[in-house]
Amino acid sequence: MQIYFVVILNQHLVLKVARVYGEVEKVGVPFDVQLKRIEVWWTNPTFYRPVQKDQNMGKHLSVFCNNTRSQPADHRMLYTIGVGGRVAGIAYVGQVCRASHSCSVVRSRKKSTVFVELHEFGHSLGFHHDPKMDCPRPYGFMGWKYSTFQPCYRTELLKRISLLTKSEEEEEEEEEEEEEEEEEEEEEEEEEEEEEEEEEEEEKEDEKEGRKR
Repeated sequence: MQIYFVVILNQHLVLKVARVYGEVEKVGVPFDVQLKRIEVWWTNPTFYRPVQKDQNMGKHLSVFCNNTRSQPADHRMLYTIGVGGRVAGIAYVGQVCRASHSCSVVRSRKKSTVFVELHEFGHSLGFHHDPKMDCPRPYGFMGWKYSTFQPCYRTELLKRISLLTKSEEEEEEEEEEEEEEEEEEEEEEEEEEEEEEEEEEEEKEDEKEGRKR
C-alpha cells in the first residue's frame, strides 16, 4: 500500500500511520504503508484555486481527487488548514481500490493530525465509525481513541478483502467463460464455413455433370 501525501507538515506522522497499520497481529494481514511522495504547495495549483477558500471540505476532496488520480499511489492525502470549520477530515468510504476516489483531506491540528490520518484512511478502506460497526468500548481511531486498531476493524477489513478476492475470482471465471464461448463461436463459424465450401464444391460438381450431359 503506497500513500501519496500532499502538503504534509511532519514526516514522522506517516511513520505513525505505518506503525499502526503494520501490526499484523491486530490487522490480520501484512499491510505495508509506504510514503510514496511529498509535495508542498507554496502556491496553490490552478485546479485548486476555485475552492481554496471554500469551507465545504467535500469540494476540496472532489477537486483534489479528480486532479491527482494519475499519481502512482494507492491513496492520496491532502493536508490543509483554515477550511472545513469543525470538520477535521473527509474521505470517500470504501473506495481505496478506485483511483478516482482513493483520497482524503486532513485538516492539520497539531496532536490530532495523526488520529485524523488514521481515521480518514480507515474510511477509505471501508471502515465506518465504531458505533456503526458495533465495536465494543473502548473505541479506536474510528471512534475517539488515538492510534488504536480495534479487533472489529480487522473483521471488517478481512471481510472486504474476501469480497474483493471473490469479485476478482468471479471476474476470472467470467473471462474464462467468455473465452470458451468465443472459442465455441469460432469453431461453429469454422464449421459453417467448411459446410458452405462443401456445398459450393457440390454445386460446382453438379454444374459440371450437367454440362457433360
